[in-house]
Amino acid sequence: MFEIKFKIPKRNLQELERIDFKEFDSKYKDIEEQFALNFNGVWHGVYLDELEIGQEWIILWFELLLESLLRLRCNEYVAFSIPEKYNNWMVFMNENDSLKISTIRVDLSTESKSLFVTKPFERYEETYIKDIKILKKSLFMKYLGIWSYLKIL
Repeated sequence: MFEIKFKIPKRNLQELERIDFKEFDSKYKDIEEQFALNFNGVWHGVYLDELEIGQEWIILWFELLLESLLRLRCNEYVAFSIPEKYNNWMVFMNENDSLKISTIRVDLSTESKSLFVTKPFERYEETYIKDIKILKKSLFMKYLGIWSYLKIL
């Protein structure tokens, strides 16, 4: 199971509804609120109903996930640097009809200056998400609505 949860409090949403994209881009650039990913019961991020504020960049997270999925069309391995987590990466690996997902911390000597990599790091340690498998078809159809466009099954 894969799930994305995010929360934008009503007061913030009402303010965002009153502005156009140009004003949003110059004033905000992103929305900093609650954002969490659920990989078969293992969560990354924070989502709590009783909490009204969050510190994750919602738009950036969607951009990172979408870009990773697009890169998986041509690569077996894609990883992106997790925002605000030094040398921590979220890894996606193609595996038949599934994606295998992990989070890793790379050795400081192999630090990459790129936001995305398509070759596995040589020295790393797995962190809290370890080789979790998600069906590609359910992931893309449920959340992204671009399954036929991606054609990576």
